[in-house]
Order: sequence, then C-alpha cells, then structure tokens
Amino acid sequence: LAESSARTNRIDYSQDCTKAAWSKTRIGTVALDSVGPDGQENSAATVTADGTAGQHYISQARVPDSTKTTLSVYAKAGSFSFIHLLVTGQNIYAQFDLSDGSIDNSSSGSGTLHSTTAEEIGNGWWRFSLTATQTSGSTQHLRIYGLDSAQAAAGPSETSSSTLLVYGAQVES
Repeated sequence: LAESSARTNRIDYSQDCTKAAWSKTRIGTVALDSVGPDGQENSAATVTADGTAGQHYISQARVPDSTKTTLSVYAKAGSFSFIHLLVTGQNIYAQFDLSDGSIDNSSSGSGTLHSTTAEEIGNGWWRFSLTATQTSGSTQHLRIYGLDSAQAAAGPSETSSSTLLVYGAQVES
C-alpha cells in the first residue's frame, strides 16, 4: 500500500469568513447568508465591497514559507466578474473569470507559481486554486479579492460595491 501524507487545512474558520480570524479590507459586509456548493442554506458567505476606491479583499496569515502550498476557495459570482487569489510578500497571484473559469492573469512574483486550476462545480460555483512556493520571508497572507474588471496587478484596486460568494477556503502544504 502506498502511504500518503496527511494534509491539514491551515485556514481558521475556512467555512465562515464572517469570523474575526478573517481580516477584511474595504469590505462593507460579510454575511453567511447564501446556499453553498454543498446545497445547504446559509453555508456560503456573501462578501460585499464597501464602495470606496482601493483594494477590496478578505485575508488570513496562513501561507507557510519555502513550502509548496496549494491555496483554494469555492466561489460564485455575485455582481463581481473576477476572483483574484494572492499570496502577499512575493506577489504570487492568479485571477479567474467567474463566468467561465478562465485564467485571466497570473504571476509568480519572486516565488514560483506551479499551477492554477478552475473546476466547475455546478450552479455557478467554481473551485479555484493556485499552487506556489515562496522563496524567502516569513508567513504570508492569502488574500481573496472580488473584481469588476480584470487587472494585471498583484494588488488590484478599483471602486466597487459589488459582491462575491465564497465557501471553503483552504491552504494546504
């Protein structure tokens, strides 16, 4: 029998980004009020930008240094058109179109971006992921942005009050 290493999700409250473990930047509201990809009422969060100019995201400091790590999240378009996953510090990111799952922009910054994936789950839900290795520095943040338009930037910025549905964020090494 082949042995496999145990994987642990490093995200606290991965199913509930309304909790204080999740930092919120220029986010007006986060409400656990939507049907998730599991079909359960109130299992997915609606993240709403606050309408001001700047970067709009939720984040957690859970990306280990110098380890090949996969970041993933289930997402569905509210009124945002794109989702942007970023590992801070070394600016490793991938940006996906919420309508068809296509990868719009990606960059390895000063780390290594191994892969990006988009898997259609059904009912408008997608599972988006990126696998990357940081080359130096301390524990970094995973940021999840919603965007109205595609932007080729590690920290995209715009004025928005749009929404994004999120569920089940994971960071695994």
